[in-house]
Amino acid sequence: AYAGQRAPDVVANIKYVGTWGGAQLSGAVHQLRSDNLFTSPITGFSDFPDTEYGFAISGTAHVNLPMLAPGDAAWIAATYARGAVAYLNGGNSALNSSPFNVIGVGGPVALVDAVVNATTGDIDTTTGWSVAGGLRHYWTPQLRQNVFGSYMRIEYGSGAQAINPAGFTVGLADFNEWRLGTNLIWQPVSGLDLGVEVMYVNLDPRGRAFIPSFTPGVPGVSYGSDSAWEGRLRVQRDF
Repeated sequence: AYAGQRAPDVVANIKYVGTWGGAQLSGAVHQLRSDNLFTSPITGFSDFPDTEYGFAISGTAHVNLPMLAPGDAAWIAATYARGAVAYLNGGNSALNSSPFNVIGVGGPVALVDAVVNATTGDIDTTTGWSVAGGLRHYWTPQLRQNVFGSYMRIEYGSGAQAINPAGFTVGLADFNEWRLGTNLIWQPVSGLDLGVEVMYVNLDPRGRAFIPSFTPGVPGVSYGSDSAWEGRLRVQRDF
């Protein structure tokens, strides 16, 4: 369990913007503390894990495409993180986002910065990387569309998981996730956006993951690769 932070995240970036577009390089350092009291199976000595630090580094770039239509642009972003995987998923460092929250609640598919190794008592950091990109196009000055996609890969340390006799992963499973979506936004007057969005999401725990049941007489559930569709309606007024 997290023991809270005694030091805030340190974040820095360097950015360049030109007539063609722009680019940015960002980095962050994140403190990791645990309040899990660990007892060594060898010496019997108990202590809390030492504080560790994670980091994330990200590069982004966008290119203006006025030759297609005024306001058109394309962008790409790549991020690598070790012990600070929240920076891969927009700051959501708890459960992996919809549609797989049901798998994450008490189960193997989650997004956490680190785990305590049950053998050594050390904090083992989680490693991950992601790539995302998109294109914005104005069909008319009032009607624009975005097409976007992303891929994320998460890898936990060996102490975070095990294989049960049935061949399923228990604990925290390594996983891949990819998304592809588009939206269409109409701006009838300045400052008012009306839009719809649809997105396809696929998550693969790289095998089959098992969620044990904590209710007597109720069997556990196994999951493999799964996918879902998401839809949103958007009404936004800026003043």
